[in-house]
Amino acid sequence: MSITIKMNQDNTGIQMSGTTAGRNKTQDTKTRSTVFAGDLMLGQGNQIEQKKQTARRQAMKLITDAWGRDELASQSIKDMEQQKADYVEQMQEAKEQEKTFEKSKKELQEQYGVADDSQEQKDLELLEKFQNYKNGSHDESFTKEDVDRLKELQNLPRTEYQEKALRLNQIAGSMKVTASNANDKLIELTDTIAKAKTDQAKSQDMLKAGSAADDILEASNKEIMGLLIQDGKEHIDKEQEEAQKKAEEQKEKRDEQQERIDEAKQERKEQEELIKGQAEADSVQQDLSLQRKTTNNVEAAQQNIRNILKDNNLLAEDLKGIKIDFNF
Repeated sequence: MSITIKMNQDNTGIQMSGTTAGRNKTQDTKTRSTVFAGDLMLGQGNQIEQKKQTARRQAMKLITDAWGRDELASQSIKDMEQQKADYVEQMQEAKEQEKTFEKSKKELQEQYGVADDSQEQKDLELLEKFQNYKNGSHDESFTKEDVDRLKELQNLPRTEYQEKALRLNQIAGSMKVTASNANDKLIELTDTIAKAKTDQAKSQDMLKAGSAADDILEASNKEIMGLLIQDGKEHIDKEQEEAQKKAEEQKEKRDEQQERIDEAKQERKEQEELIKGQAEADSVQQDLSLQRKTTNNVEAAQQNIRNILKDNNLLAEDLKGIKIDFNF
């Protein structure tokens, strides 16, 4: 008897065809028989099943580990996004409160009927300027005339209007400091989030894991096929239905793996669209860019202060020596 071995397209079994001489010497009868993977497990069933299970465990571990890493990265980004939203809210609230107290200062001036060009108002504005300098809400520059007048004011009583206005200015200054600190946190978080999203997009853990899992299963199938082919030369006969069922199960598992990979791709695509299309984040970024420019302007102003102090022989000790009580 001659035997021809042929693998099915779905790699689930082997077809073996043979020709035998019939009992009737006057004609030959050709017969074909089919051997499936399930039929060839006689004698090697345990070994083959172990290889299948090992391959499945390795493939599933790759997928599970990659999914876990991706979930951790996504959760970390979500947490930072929430922190960013909190700081945006904090900054906006502080700015609104600052505006409220600035408005109250203006209303107070109108209530006391103090003119803008009056000495009382000018002294108040100089005291507010020094107060802001002391609490860090502004980096103010002072002229020689400013310093001389502050030295005089430290020994002069303040009016009721000035006392009330300085209390309001103190709270407004603290709100400005709060908004500035929140803005610094926003800059830091925005850069960190952008880097985290870029790193996540570059890693593509799920895609790599899916490909590696397919390679493991394919290598396992080839190894199993080699054993089956060797064993198939000695064992013929089994039902095709069992082999077809196993083929469908493997296909379903591959489809499930592909579905998870597709979901990971879609999630990554949504994250990239979120980066590009988030109008609020863009708005905040523009505001942050303006803040950076403002910071540069402040640094330039500070340098200008130092130059002015040097040119006019004004030392920092002059300001430090001024003792004005802003404790209310």
